[in-house]
This record gives sequence, structure tokens and C-alpha cells, in this order.
Amino acid sequence: MAQNIIKIIDSKENVVSQTQVASGKSITVSAKEGQSYEFINGATKRAPDEIKTTREGNNLKVEIKDGDATSTTIIEDYYTNGEGDLVGLAEDGHYYSFVPQEMGADYMATDLADGVSSFQSLGSEGDSMSPWWLGLPLLALGAAGGGGGSGSANTLPDAPNLLMVEDNYNSPGGASYWGVKGDAGSWEKDSDGKWVVHEGNVNVTKDSNGNDIIITNDNTPTLSGTGEPGTTVRVYDGDIDPADPTANLVGEAIVADDGTWRVTTEELQAYSLSSGNAQQVEHTLNVTLIDAAGNESNPTEINLILDTLMTYDIRNVTVSDGNNTILTQTSGDNFYLTQSSFTISDKNMAYYSSDNSTPEDMSYSDGDEIYITLINKDTGEEYLVGGPDGPSAVVVGGEWSVDVNGVDDGHYQMIVTVREFSGDTYGAYSEIDGVGTFGIDTHAPDKSQIMNTTSSDHRLNVIVEDYEDISIIPASGLKISFGAEKLIFYRDGDLDNPVGEQHLTNNNVASDGKTSWQDDTSLEDGVYMYQVQTVDVAGNKLEGYSDKAWVIFDSDNSHDLRGLYDNPAKCFDEMELVGNNKNETFILDNVGFTSIDGGDGTDTLQFDADLTLDSNSGEITGFEVFDVGSHTLTISNDAQIESGIHINGDGDVSLDPSWTTSGVVNDHYYTYTNGTDTIYIQDSLL
Repeated sequence: MAQNIIKIIDSKENVVSQTQVASGKSITVSAKEGQSYEFINGATKRAPDEIKTTREGNNLKVEIKDGDATSTTIIEDYYTNGEGDLVGLAEDGHYYSFVPQEMGADYMATDLADGVSSFQSLGSEGDSMSPWWLGLPLLALGAAGGGGGSGSANTLPDAPNLLMVEDNYNSPGGASYWGVKGDAGSWEKDSDGKWVVHEGNVNVTKDSNGNDIIITNDNTPTLSGTGEPGTTVRVYDGDIDPADPTANLVGEAIVADDGTWRVTTEELQAYSLSSGNAQQVEHTLNVTLIDAAGNESNPTEINLILDTLMTYDIRNVTVSDGNNTILTQTSGDNFYLTQSSFTISDKNMAYYSSDNSTPEDMSYSDGDEIYITLINKDTGEEYLVGGPDGPSAVVVGGEWSVDVNGVDDGHYQMIVTVREFSGDTYGAYSEIDGVGTFGIDTHAPDKSQIMNTTSSDHRLNVIVEDYEDISIIPASGLKISFGAEKLIFYRDGDLDNPVGEQHLTNNNVASDGKTSWQDDTSLEDGVYMYQVQTVDVAGNKLEGYSDKAWVIFDSDNSHDLRGLYDNPAKCFDEMELVGNNKNETFILDNVGFTSIDGGDGTDTLQFDADLTLDSNSGEITGFEVFDVGSHTLTISNDAQIESGIHINGDGDVSLDPSWTTSGVVNDHYYTYTNGTDTIYIQDSLL
């Protein structure tokens, strides 16, 4: 909200003072004989629409309402020191006195009784409610100044001479964009009209055309020079609009009798934001003179760069959730937190030295304010750490730290702004945007599963349940998928020592989510039990593991499974074994497995012990032949076998009575059925 302004003009129409009055604040000025008081709306640079005047003893209180707030000026001893005019600049470019909205002379500000208030508006020509003299425009400020080379209706005054620019802000230590400390100082023009340093640690640079540009970190610099006495000097920030004399007006004063003038500008724009980064602003100030007839001179131009930025390289800002620690300028893939609550901190920063290329360490100053904004790159939502009234943290002991809680999963850009502490107050400040990008992923991926298989090259096939296409944000190198990113493999139940891992990419994961991994360990042919753990890009590991999978590594199609029952690492009683699509032979000395599937092809199950197939033995599917060898195979009614099996060998077969036969031998095989399944037994076994 713009600040209102009270300007005091003396009897010679010199500007005695110009004071800003913030909304909701009150100031006191002293009245003197011959003074008048101009009231200015800081936003429009014209008179406010309305003022409220109240007499309080010998003082006059003037209130200007600005939205829900009111700025107040107390003119002390107004009623004993001249009762000067209250004036303002109208839309037509002329100055008028404020007149009461109520009828009657008793409501004039000069005639108010003690304790009485009156609302006043600016008078204008033709206002029948106002005394005749209040409708006449006052002389333009400075019109009554004496002497000079202009004042006629058509002659322009000479352009003002701009001789000095002063930087009044003494930075306590922040390095500026141009490699100077930003201490107070001033510039002056030399005999060739070039800007040179007059005093202090200030700087001048060149634009692309070789023109001088003053660099200042004072957003209210003071300009001074010479001109025609009694004229009004005006300073514009940018172009001059002939139709609106207040547009871009940032300061004015009356040229003194000795021909000198001095103007401290209103607050100029200190920086602009571009793609989330603060940039210094270049200003072109145009200075003119206006004579009593209202003629305005050609402008005198000065270019300056207003740079309140400290180019701190916030490379050392640390983000940590206890599991992962991120440096904002560290490259790589580990840009993820796995907790929604984390800490952001820093102990020092870096600024660029005078050659503007080498960063040097620089300590924070106690009292520096830190403002942190998190921007969700997925939704665009912004989160100001510490709330809208900030700051997020204050530097104590040369460092700062802030805890952040309950942030949603997502990909975030972090903007860290440092506002420099200046004395006991926060006035002009320096700032820089240090940008870091990171992700928050608090959820583990879904469980991947190994597809049981028989392999001659120690290769496993895996279904990745939670794989997403992982792409890259070019500006940050941040992986944007929250799905599975890595598989960790374990063998034979040893979950403390992984035997390998595989990072998942679009090159090794098919469109159906299948991938394969080869165990490069030197292994003998046999059966091995594997499990896989899924990890996402943030490093979240699935708490559990995949289901156990038994893989037969064998260079031929004869698989010796004897002795597995006595090896607890193989978890034989849980074994679910699957063959391939070749003609295979599986040799068993125990049937305590959960299931065995011969797969496609013509497969043989060869028994190397006296065994019983019943409800306690494993499920047997996918086999065409049982070879009992010289052993005895007992088959109960509830054996978990399929129809169509041919049983042969040199030993014996003992059947539960529920199995019946017609007694007909077909090609040396008897046909038996239990009402559900049908099997064929070689006649020599019965």
C-alpha cells in the first residue's frame, strides 16, 4: 500500500520538507508563519479525494483514509503560527486549496472550534459552494521564484545541470552484484561530463554502448545540481507523460535563490524477478525544470543500476530428513527425501569477488532474515516456510536452521532469500535467490516378483509391479518417477548379503513390466532359492521381499533334486518349482515340496526312494511319466496328481483300494481310476 506524503512549502515557495506517512501511522510537523501544506496520495501522486481535519487545541490533525487504515499528520501550533493553506494537486494539473464539504465558514480548517471535525475536498473553478478565491488555482510550486532566463508563455527554461548523485545507504557487509561492498558514497561529473567517483566505495560501469552507468544499492538516491532559481525541478523514473505530469514522478524541489537544487527520490524498484531469480534493475531518470508559466525544459538524463542484491551462492544449504542429506548444488540422482518432515539449514554462504567469477566464503550476520519458499513443480502450489508473515529463520551465531513438517510427496523447487540485517531496523536490504530442486517420496514401491524358471545361464525373470517410465527434467537432472527404480537380489535366504542389483531403465524393462537379471556368481548346476527387494528412486525399500522363487540352473534337461530336503537354505518344504518347455527329467528323493510343475514338453518324474503320494506330499502337475525305478511308490486316494500319467519302472506300485481297474491290459499298461483321475501303470509293477 503506497504511503501518503505531506510536503511543506515556505513563503518563497521552497520545499521545506517532504515526509512519507505510512498507512496506520502518525507523524507530527511544526507550523510556521507563511507555510502551506500539500497533501499527496502516494499511489496517484495527486491530492487525496478527501481529508478529515480536526482542531485539537492549537494543533490541527489531518487524517487520510487509505482502505481500512488511516494515516495521520499533526500540524503542531497550526492555530498560533499562521494557519497556512492546505493544498493539493488536482486532475487538471493545477493546485487548489481544500474546502469543507459542509456549508459554512465555521468548517474551514482555519476556523474550526476546538474539538470540531470537518471533511474537506479539493476546491475547483466554478465551485459555487466555495468562496470565490478558493476556486482559483494556486501558482505551480516554484512559480514565484525570482530571476532566470524564462517565464514567458513560450520560452522553455534551460535544462537542469545534474552534478552529483549520492548513495546514502551504508551496507553493513553485503557484497553487491558488481563486486563492491556497497558502502555510502557519491559520484560527480568531471570536466568532460563523465561520471566519476567523488568519495566512498561506490562504482561506475559501462553499458553496451560505452555510456556511463552509476551503480547504487540505495533505492532512494539523492540527486543535486544547478538550475534557474525559483523554477521547480522534477525527477521522473522513466518516460515523461505530457498528459499526466505526475506519472513516473519520484521527486521534486524548488531551485534555491543561489541556483542550486537537491532531490532525494521516492523509493525506486530495487529488483525484479525473472524465472524465480531476483535481478537488479536499470533505471533511466529524467530531470526537468518547470517555470512559473508552466513551461517544462528538456530533460537531463542519467542512467543508474539499482542493485540491492548480494550475489550469495547458496550452494551449501543442506536439506536433511535423517535418512538422506541433500546439498542444493550437488549434482546426481539422490535428490530425494523419504520423510515429510525435514530440516533446512546453512552455516555459511559464498559471494562473488571483484572479478565476479570466484566464489568466496562469507559468514552470515546475526539477525539476517531467511525466507524459504517451496514450490511444488507438479501442482504449482507454493509453501512459504514459517508462514506468510515470516521469516522462516533468523541467523543466530552465524548460522540458521528451520524445521519443516508435513510436506506432501512431490517434486519441489526451493528458493532461499537472505535479507540483510541493518542496524536496529530492517531498511534497505540485500537478497539473492538460491535455487535447489528435490523430491519428497515417503511411500515404498509395490512388491516385484520373480518368475519361476529353469535357466542354463543363471538368468532370472522378474515382473516389476510398480515400474513407471522414468524421464529426466533437463534443468535439474531429477528423476520424476516415484515407482520402482532398483531391484536387489538375495539367494538361498541370506537377506544380509545381497548377491546383486539391477537399476531399472526403459532399456531393460519391457512394456509389460518384465525384466531379467543374471546371477554372475560361479554356481554349480542345481536349484537355488531367490528373493528380490524393490527400491524406488528416493531410496525407499519395500519392508518385505518378493515371494520365494526356486530356479533350476542346469546345462542339460536332467535335473537332480536329491538332497534338497536336508538343505534348510533351500526351504524345500515351501518349494514351488517349474520346468521349461523342453523334455525334462526331475530326480527326487523326497516329495515334501509344495508343488512341482514339469512345464511344457514331455516330462518325467524319477523317484530315487520309496515314497508315498498323498495329501501331505506336494502337488504334482505337468508330468507325463513317473519312473519308480527299483523303488516302491504308494499312491493314496487323495494324492495330488493329474490324470494321464504313465507309471513305469522295475519296482512296485501300491494303490489305495479306491483305485479300481477293469483288468484290461493295453500296450502293457493297466488303466486305474479313483472316480476323478485316471492313471496308467505298467503291468510289471503290479
